Amino acid sequence: MPGFQQILERSKASVVSPDSHIRVVIHKGSSMRFAFAKDAYRRYDEARLCAQLAAVLVSAFAAEERVRREALSAAVGDTVHPRAEWQLDARERQLRKHRAHIAVLGKSDDGRVRVKRTGEDGWAVRIASGTLKDLDAAEFLTRFQQALSAAVREHRIAVADARLKVFGSARHRRYVAPEPKTPKETPNGRPKR
Repeated sequence: MPGFQQILERSKASVVSPDSHIRVVIHKGSSMRFAFAKDAYRRYDEARLCAQLAAVLVSAFAAEERVRREALSAAVGDTVHPRAEWQLDARERQLRKHRAHIAVLGKSDDGRVRVKRTGEDGWAVRIASGTLKDLDAAEFLTRFQQALSAAVREHRIAVADARLKVFGSARHRRYVAPEPKTPKETPNGRPKR
């Protein structure tokens, strides 16, 4: 019987935005690729695109959770359900409360796109005025992915800190991906060798 990781590696799911113009494909349980329908990007203004992206993020992360639960169910040979409140001990309930109040912000490298995550399923997207006129769809999606990745990373760190606070042991701290290394720069702005 294949293990959880092998099943997850083969998994794939997709969701679309409420207006059906943004598609998200989820690979390997967590890798997300965003794409616009043909010519859809140019028809958006910043406010409408923010609303559509926030809504599709809710659907995408729900699908990601479903894919992971299905992979775990297949790996153990039985259906795995999310745990109900009454099944949690006092510390797990406390952790769930902490997680519900976590709010993190991720920004693109240029600061034009911001993604905010509140709790487990609250998402907000902000796009600086003029961004859509200045960038083509691919450039915009690159900046959106930067902001989303930063928000997800910050959320993982905050959850790990909440676990440490509630459980009081580094043993309960889950793995958080390290910050990507950036080359050191010289005073003239060039990377050091």
